[in-house]
Amino acid sequence: MKHFLQFAVFALFTQTAMAQGLLAPNNYTTQSSIPMGCLHLSPFFFPVPDEVVYDDSVSFVSNQPGDTATYRVRVWRIGCHEPGRSAIAIHFQETESSQGLVFYPLMSLTPPGGAEADAYAFLYPTSEPNFLSLGDGILNFTSSFFSDGVTYVVDSPRRFLSPEQYNQEIVLSLFNGGPRIDITIPVYDPSTDAPQLEKPGFHGRYSGQWVIDELPNSGLLLQVGEVPDTDRNFVFAIWFTYFGGVPTWVVGNRDFDVGANEISLDMLAVSGGEFLTRPGSFTKDDIDFETAGTMTLRANHCNELEADVDFTPIGEGATSLTLSRLIRIAGYDCDQTQ
Repeated sequence: MKHFLQFAVFALFTQTAMAQGLLAPNNYTTQSSIPMGCLHLSPFFFPVPDEVVYDDSVSFVSNQPGDTATYRVRVWRIGCHEPGRSAIAIHFQETESSQGLVFYPLMSLTPPGGAEADAYAFLYPTSEPNFLSLGDGILNFTSSFFSDGVTYVVDSPRRFLSPEQYNQEIVLSLFNGGPRIDITIPVYDPSTDAPQLEKPGFHGRYSGQWVIDELPNSGLLLQVGEVPDTDRNFVFAIWFTYFGGVPTWVVGNRDFDVGANEISLDMLAVSGGEFLTRPGSFTKDDIDFETAGTMTLRANHCNELEADVDFTPIGEGATSLTLSRLIRIAGYDCDQTQ
């Protein structure tokens, strides 16, 4: 491959699509304030981190017909590895027993000086909102009962609230028949709002093209997939580079534990074969693989990787590189806050 093409992807927005919160033509990733991969582990049964809980002084009262319940509410932020991004977590703990099912509360998020935005909470890893909405004059129930002792994640549709507003000081409001509760959530602080893991783990949405500005017309292609019938993933890495002025592939692959942040690969230089317009002119035995060296990959966040490479076996030395994502993958973006 002589040139590693660098290009930009442009999305067209129509007024109707914007009104519906959709992106045209083919972005199937729900736009969110929370990047994919931020919540590597489900917070469903997470212990509440008392040292960073922002509000523990109020009670949420459900007062639906035929049912009354009181809940302790605690709210905090879970940090993401993407700069300036976090997830708002909310935990309900029953303090006075109810007599039946308790409806999920209506929620909103209001940034300083901004308009109140509808909000919803969901149980990670499912992206199905658990909320009551009034659409076309019809009350829609979507998993509208919540459970005692469970942690939810709070988000808001992008057309109402930007990721920047979500991560600034913001007011979370709850209402469910009793007094409205307003909880002020401070600005996201990476020094106190720790992420779930010390380092982000590789996952499928790290697949794609990665480049270095100082290496024009070259780059790294990653494919991250699942090993069938196991709880392991694999990575296939292809460097498109040059050796003595000749375009060259350097490849490596291996499987790894789900959630691993660091992956080391043995790299092979590929030669032989014929051009793609000559199918049948060569076999796999005509392709030569030469030991080229090693590469260790580390994920920093959705749009940045580190690579320690050692190609001394072919006389190219060792160095450390920082790579940035070339393109967003249409419909399956990693950082869907953008």
